[in-house]
Amino acid sequence: MELLPYILTNIVTFLGLISGIVLYYIAPEEMPDGEKYLIFMRNVVIALITYFLVALYVDNIFLKIVPAMIVFLTLTYADASNSTLFVLLALPFYFSSPSKDAFFIQSCLIMLSGFVIGSLLVHRMKKRSALAITKKVLPYVPYIILSLMMFFI
Repeated sequence: MELLPYILTNIVTFLGLISGIVLYYIAPEEMPDGEKYLIFMRNVVIALITYFLVALYVDNIFLKIVPAMIVFLTLTYADASNSTLFVLLALPFYFSSPSKDAFFIQSCLIMLSGFVIGSLLVHRMKKRSALAITKKVLPYVPYIILSLMMFFI
């Protein structure tokens, strides 16, 4: 994959997080009822990312589904940091880049997870000023840095 499409796609997937923050401000009244559904959606999307990443390298359907189920169950029953999850999504972003179809799928799924994580990020904040939101978004920036570093290695 060439550098410019890779960088632009990387930035667009990160903007999913910003879109999730904007989405919170569009419909804040929906968040108290929808939080559990957003957490479920985050877990499903990250399990799908795992499934499609494994599908690139494995042909056996059982070996595709088991890692995705393990990831889903781990995210469901363990308290995972959203910033750590989002930064780790740089790995499937990079490893899917040799295949254009897989890269497109992974990028869309990462952007969807950014929508969810961004909405949850703002919902869980007590103070919602622009400076406070910026401070909360900074731990997610290593996603861009990590995926770019892996491209150049």
